Amino acid sequence: MANNQGIKDCPLFTRLHKSANARKTKEPSQGLGESSQTAASAAIEAAPVATPAPNSVELLPEILAELKSLSSRFDTKFDVFDGCLNAIVSSVTTQENSLTEIVQRINVLGTRIETAAGRIAGLETAIPANDLLLNSLKNKMAQLEEKVDDIENRGISKNAACLA
Repeated sequence: MANNQGIKDCPLFTRLHKSANARKTKEPSQGLGESSQTAASAAIEAAPVATPAPNSVELLPEILAELKSLSSRFDTKFDVFDGCLNAIVSSVTTQENSLTEIVQRINVLGTRIETAAGRIAGLETAIPANDLLLNSLKNKMAQLEEKVDDIENRGISKNAACLA
């Protein structure tokens, strides 16, 4: 659509369009009424001209020159788009690089979490065994305290017997 608008704005094609319309309106009417003539001329003026008039061969060099200038204008406009697209591509590549770095970090964190979970599971299985060991050691300590008290009491009674 933008191409059609650019062609319509081109002064060379505008001149050709006007001259073709002028020739068409100068042709004698073939029994048409006044209102149908104005409607036909309005339709002709509104219709885009796809091909130049047949006797415009002498304007061919001008048309070619205008097309070349349009081509250079399009090239400069495309250079702007190309620059924007290159900036977008470089931005996307930096995002891809940072994304791969983030993925690597996540993978490392995943392995660290798995090893930590393994250590925690090992400690959780060791807790009941440690509880049993603690209870048995408490029982032994209580027994040994009773023995120490018994030995102390015996020693006191023997010492009292010796002194008496």
